[in-house]
Formats: sequence, C-alpha cells, structure tokens
Amino acid sequence: MNGLQCCLAHCLQTNCVTRIEGAESVAIMKVGRHLSKIREVIEALGLTDKAAYIERASLPDELVCPLAEAPEKAPYFSMILLTKGADPWL
Repeated sequence: MNGLQCCLAHCLQTNCVTRIEGAESVAIMKVGRHLSKIREVIEALGLTDKAAYIERASLPDELVCPLAEAPEKAPYFSMILLTKGADPWL
C-alpha cells in the first residue's frame, strides 16, 4: 500500500479508483461538480466512513465534515481527504 495519493476530481473515472484502492491516504482536490460521482466511487469502495469533506479551507465560512454529511453541491476548490490508516497525517 502506498502512502498519500492526490487526485484531481475530473480524473476519478480513469486511474483514481486504482490509486484510492492502493493508497493509505488520499486527497481528492477540485471536487466541485464532481461531488456526486466521487461519493458513488467512495461508497462503492466501502470507504465513506473514512472520508472527510472540506470546503473554503482557512476562510471564515470554512466547512469541515464527514463526507456523509457534506452538502449536495460543492465549490470548485473543495476537497475530500480519505484515510484508511490508523494514524493519518501525523
């Protein structure tokens, strides 16, 4: 299993599924209009409970929540962080 993998949301249907499966942690960036497709992939992999949704990071109206609680629509620069490991990002 590889360490951290980064994917752009629009690449999800090509090689990101394989990268998600083979990684310990994943950052999916520029989620925007791809949120529903990303949710489907993460749900199909059984990893929804391991994923966090972040939008407007470091701004006053920042939102950080579990992916399951994320809104239906996402701004372009939102991201999803997913970790399968017991000790992520230390």
